[in-house]
Amino acid sequence: LEQCHDLLDNNVAGIHFYTLNRSDATRIIFDSLGIPRRRNAQAQTV
Repeated sequence: LEQCHDLLDNNVAGIHFYTLNRSDATRIIFDSLGIPRRRNAQAQTV
């Protein structure tokens, strides 16, 4: 989490996680960072 906070504090464009079918861990990280979840992010960028 510390590295994610540091990246976001330094205005990175985004953070990408390779979850290897373990998205629960990523959800926990996003929740801890206060990042809202988006459904169907791919569908919205069409």
